[in-house]
Amino acid sequence: MQSLLLLLAPLLLSQDHAPADPAPELVLAREYLELLTTGDVDAAGRHLAPNAVYADPTSAALAGSGRLVTGRDAILRHFRRSTASQTSLRVDGAFVSDGEVVLNLTYRSHADAGVIGAGEDVATAVTSEIASMARLTVADGRIQRHVEYVDYDAVLRSLTTDLPIGAGTRTSDVADAYLTHLYAGELAEARGLLHADAVFEDPTSAPVGGPWRFEGADAILGFFARSLESASASSFTVERAFTAGEYRVLTLTYTTQGDGEVFGIAGQVKGSTDAVTVLRVRDGRVVEHLDLVDYPRLLAEIGR
Repeated sequence: MQSLLLLLAPLLLSQDHAPADPAPELVLAREYLELLTTGDVDAAGRHLAPNAVYADPTSAALAGSGRLVTGRDAILRHFRRSTASQTSLRVDGAFVSDGEVVLNLTYRSHADAGVIGAGEDVATAVTSEIASMARLTVADGRIQRHVEYVDYDAVLRSLTTDLPIGAGTRTSDVADAYLTHLYAGELAEARGLLHADAVFEDPTSAPVGGPWRFEGADAILGFFARSLESASASSFTVERAFTAGEYRVLTLTYTTQGDGEVFGIAGQVKGSTDAVTVLRVRDGRVVEHLDLVDYPRLLAEIGR
């Protein structure tokens, strides 16, 4: 029954579950990011499609609007402006689902180093660790899209104490409450935190009938209502979370249990997987809900 997986739309990664032989998309993505981080931008560019797109929605915390760069040459010019040679990269976990590579990252930025991808907008004057989540879309052996969410709030806190108080807290409070209500089946409460014109998307869901995209609160909550019908029990654990402006980025481990026929398996089925949920909050309401889920791991775990 496909609808059990429909429920799985917040979750991500743990190195404990990394395959012995990583998917080629993951190998490519890691090499690309490591080359960028060490400052070998030209070598990284060989992994990009000519019409690739780079986006950093969270950079609005620095510049007032999210960054969007189109085309390989423009992307490489952007990264050349970063002092990436003074930054090191740690991959805390990763998965691949239908060409979508999702990585939890930590950048360690040293004295006077720029944050990778931040260009000239920000530089750290002290050694610090910066959390990030990267989503890279790979097709035909090239990266078509690179989207990164960076904990710029933490960066800014390390640079100055003159920051508005409470904005990040409001974002995290709304996002966390919405997600908790949603997966508890408290849809009326979730609706109160969801904008009427919100958008939900799960580009990793092709292995289970997607990719899914729903527009409007009614369509989104209807999707989750149908999904919840197949799960007799479900829970999630937040492994890592950060807030950057309007964005809340959560790395989750999700466990679900269903009674009946699930993916052709009769009886009681229990499975867990990893995912990332990104929620955008504006004026006290969730306006965007993005899920990236390790569906191949879940399908393997339940025997499909």
